Amino acid sequence: MKTIASRSPTAEEDYLELVRSFPLRPIRSKADHRRALVIVAKLSAKGDQQPTAGEADYLAALGRFVDDYERSHILPALAAASPLDVLHHLMDQHGMTPADLGEVLGRRPAATMILKGQREMSKAHIRAAAAHFAVNPSVFL
Repeated sequence: MKTIASRSPTAEEDYLELVRSFPLRPIRSKADHRRALVIVAKLSAKGDQQPTAGEADYLAALGRFVDDYERSHILPALAAASPLDVLHHLMDQHGMTPADLGEVLGRRPAATMILKGQREMSKAHIRAAAAHFAVNPSVFL
């Protein structure tokens, strides 16, 4: 009896599969921005499993398009906003509760205090929130 060995996809196959699901082109709408953020989060949250070369290349390219969109559409609107306003906006955009933010930051009480304006975000909180929301950490400064 002959067995068929499964092979892992090549970098090119991984990359092309991702491009077929969400083509790499400038992001022009809020809907495309949200879809891109979901993909970025999914590829970034692989845990101990390293992304394949194809996934890493795709993530780098998509990240540039997300950054370009945010620089031209989101950051100007948030320029006058406080870091707390930015955090509330991002939580609303992602449908997050204070408990969800507590999981992202590592401590629920800290999240509650931050959201009430009783405490500033620490460097560790800023890094965690920026990674979770796929934004530049400077939006929280």
